[in-house]
Amino acid sequence: MVANLTKILSGQGYRIAAIKHAAHGYDVDIPGKDSWQLFNAGAQKVLVVGLESITTHERIERDLSLQSILDRLQADENIDLILVEGFKNEPGPKIQVIRDQDAVFPDGDVDLIATVSDGPFRDDVPYYPYGQLELLAEFLAEKYLRD
Repeated sequence: MVANLTKILSGQGYRIAAIKHAAHGYDVDIPGKDSWQLFNAGAQKVLVVGLESITTHERIERDLSLQSILDRLQADENIDLILVEGFKNEPGPKIQVIRDQDAVFPDGDVDLIATVSDGPFRDDVPYYPYGQLELLAEFLAEKYLRD
């Protein structure tokens, strides 16, 4: 869903950053490639630079808080909106994706701004159908991106 939302908003000219929380770790490189060898040789930071992108693979000594990650991104003036997948226990506006109508989300969660589901989940929170993420993108643009 975050990828589709990013595509829609980027297509409208907004500059989107995305954060994906990989709580159990992840692989960012292909074993055997030079960048992989550099990182596995002990480099603290490896930057791979191409014609249209740059990737940074950096060692960290502890889990970073969402706020510290946001602080890094917000220093970049070329970002209009940051979408975050995961970090559900951190403060901040949330969109709950509900695949099971029996799902439970705490009542009175002041951070919940919308749901994506097959139907209304709570009366006090707007919902957007899975197949109509353009409507959610419009909601986000109106709420956070337009003056």
